[in-house]
Amino acid sequence: EMEGTWELSFCSQPYLFRSNPFFMARRSSCSSDPILRSYYEDDCMNLQQTLQSSGKIGTIRQIVKGGQMTSEIDFVTGFGKSALVSIAALRPSAITSGPSAWDVSLRSCEVKGNYPQLARQLREIKAVMSGVIKAPPFATTYLDENVRIGRDQDGAVYVFRKALDNTNPTDYSSIRGTTKII
Repeated sequence: EMEGTWELSFCSQPYLFRSNPFFMARRSSCSSDPILRSYYEDDCMNLQQTLQSSGKIGTIRQIVKGGQMTSEIDFVTGFGKSALVSIAALRPSAITSGPSAWDVSLRSCEVKGNYPQLARQLREIKAVMSGVIKAPPFATTYLDENVRIGRDQDGAVYVFRKALDNTNPTDYSSIRGTTKII
């Protein structure tokens, strides 16, 4: 039921990239209200401005296979095609009861392609994460085999539609350059 390629079709808040495990982990590192405000006012708003000023966000995907999720956000910029690719481990949450909550642990994050502004901002965001790479439980409700609704710790709603049963991540080998963030 969970496995496959899922594409984001709706998000209740303006920062679509927050469905990526890198940003889930960053949000979970906010230990006080001032840090949380900084996350929204600085990290999210500045990143959104960069993305809007230098290109556009394309498809946002989560590819789930076994206990792993590959999150992909495609971009088209003045530098060409780029992508933010994060890999996270998934397992049923021990904190939240029920089979629909998943613990998400970030394993890696890379920028594929030449997108120096994005890579710089992600490195700055990573620097304040204090080593936290685990996100809080991500609640998931399946409406049927092709639609699922996810909710993050702030209650933001993400509606994903199953695009493919294929569980292979996108082949970005035609895009030159990779910048490792984590």
